[in-house]
Amino acid sequence: MTQKSDQATKQQEDEKPCHSSRPSRAAISALLLLGYFENSKIGAQEKELGPKAASLSLGSPSVVRAEREGKDKDRKFRKPILSLLLEHGDIVVMNG
Repeated sequence: MTQKSDQATKQQEDEKPCHSSRPSRAAISALLLLGYFENSKIGAQEKELGPKAASLSLGSPSVVRAEREGKDKDRKFRKPILSLLLEHGDIVVMNG
């Protein structure tokens, strides 16, 4: 290869968009370690915890369902917008 073709290849590589599956390096503001019994529920993330929180699942598998926030009286009409099966050792990072 010539020096010009090496430079052209390097320039093309530098111009490629960077697509990374890595999460941002912003600090996690809270790590939640919670124990649940059958049919237990948890409310929305507390604003005081900051925008990012992580939840570590320990023990038996469990389905976590996320809903849009709303008034409690509307709760029975809301459908989950996300359902996740969490197993022992799974971690979920929540942002927002």
